[in-house]
Amino acid sequence: MRVVIFWLFVLSFALQAAVGHMAALKGAATIERGGKSLSAKIGIAIEEKDVVKTEAGARAQLLFADETVINLGPKTEFGVEEFFYHDQAANPRVRFSATKGAFKAITGQVGKLAPGNFSLKTRTATIGIRGTHFMGQLSENEKFACLKGAIEVTTDDGFSVVLNAGEITEVVPGQAPSKPRKYGAGELDESEGDEEEGDASQDEGQEEAAFEDEGESAEGEEEEPTLEQQLFTLSAQVIDEAIEAGALQTFSDL
Repeated sequence: MRVVIFWLFVLSFALQAAVGHMAALKGAATIERGGKSLSAKIGIAIEEKDVVKTEAGARAQLLFADETVINLGPKTEFGVEEFFYHDQAANPRVRFSATKGAFKAITGQVGKLAPGNFSLKTRTATIGIRGTHFMGQLSENEKFACLKGAIEVTTDDGFSVVLNAGEITEVVPGQAPSKPRKYGAGELDESEGDEEEGDASQDEGQEEAAFEDEGESAEGEEEEPTLEQQLFTLSAQVIDEAIEAGALQTFSDL
């Protein structure tokens, strides 16, 4: 009986520690946790203070307890600095960080209930949200774009700009963010985020297509995409619909 109680305690603690899980993975990725490096796989739990690292040519999708969705591109480092949320939480908080690579964020319940408590920190700036979907590409200079809603990009020097849906800004270290402007297809350099030759076609859709207008389809009629392709090219609208319909695994399914 004592053994059963012990393992129930361990299981309960593990479930409490988890704040999300890896919903999809293509290629190789690791999770840095407590000084150890864990090999990532679909379904692995994500905890506070974890740092997720994707390798060249890899993509990952993280789904958090409040239904926030984070898509990571190749050679990306993404950290979970703080995550406090449950159904009865009076003051939910989410703090993420990203130091390199490319990401797409679709905020969940925390973004709706307490948007001022959701932030994502990069090397040069902090992104605050107002219930939204946004993206970033992190290299020597950092680019941020708002796909839906609005975001505020604030540099470490205190300069800030507000981006509305369809706008992009660039942050050069030590300078104020560039004036918001409308972004277009092919805005990003394919080589950024994955420097290895020959990966351009493999990573197409993560960086170059990342800033295309939502709902815009590829040229001509194409065959219905596979589930794998859908996981990594979903528009913000499609991901929302998939979560609502239960097509994507939610945190409660862990």
